[in-house]
Amino acid sequence: MMPTDPPPQPHHRSPEAQRLDHHLNASRERQGLSWAAFARKGGISEEALRYIRTGERKARQSSIERIERAAGWAPGGFEDALNGRTPRPAQPSDHYKIEQVAERLVFLFNNVRKDKHGNLHTPEEVSEALARTKLEVSPTDLDNIMTAAKEAPLLSNEALEGIARVFKVDKSYFTDDHVAESVRSQIRFVNRLQDEGVQQIAMRTEGLSDQSRQLIIGMLDRAREAEGLPKIENNE
Repeated sequence: MMPTDPPPQPHHRSPEAQRLDHHLNASRERQGLSWAAFARKGGISEEALRYIRTGERKARQSSIERIERAAGWAPGGFEDALNGRTPRPAQPSDHYKIEQVAERLVFLFNNVRKDKHGNLHTPEEVSEALARTKLEVSPTDLDNIMTAAKEAPLLSNEALEGIARVFKVDKSYFTDDHVAESVRSQIRFVNRLQDEGVQQIAMRTEGLSDQSRQLIIGMLDRAREAEGLPKIENNE
C-alpha cells in the first residue's frame, strides 16, 4: 500500500466528502500512486486535492475534470462518487488514448526542426514555451508522457493545444486521427525537401577537384553571409 496522508477526522467531513475520498483512495491505490503523484497526474496541487477530499473546498469544474482523468473515471464520475455510486471507468474516447498522445508527441520531438540548422526541440524548451502562456507542463511530465509512464499526467485539451502551438502544427493533432496523419505527412515532406537539397549539392561535388570544391565552398560561405547566417568553421 502506498503512503497516505493522515485521514481527516470523520466528523469534519460531510458524507459526500467521505464517499468521494473513499473512491479517490481506491483509484489511487489501484494505480500504485502516492497522493502527490496522483495530484501531479491530474495537474492539480496536492493541497487543493486535499481540500477537495476533506470537503473544505468546493471543486471547480476544471478541477473536477482533472480529478476524473487522474482517477480514470468517465465524465460524471466525480458526481457519482459524491453520491455513493461507483464511477464508470473512462473509455479511450472519454479523454484521449495515452499511448496515442505518447506516439504523436514522440514524433514531434523527433521530426519537427525548430530552425534552418535542423535542430530539434527539447522538453525543457517546450516546457518553457508553455509556461509563457500560463500552462504548466514540466520537462519530466513530457518525458513521462512520451514513455506512457504511470506517473504521466493526463493533460487538458488546453495543454495539448498549447504543445501543438509550440511545434506549429494543427491544434487538433493529438485528438484527430485525420489531422495527425496530415500533419505527419507534411512534416516528412518538408524534411525530405530540406534533406534532398543538401544531397543535391553533395552529388554535384562528386568527382570535382579540390580546387573546384573550395570554389563552391567559398560561394556557399558568401551566400550564408548574405543571408546573415553564422560562419561555418573549418574542422580540418
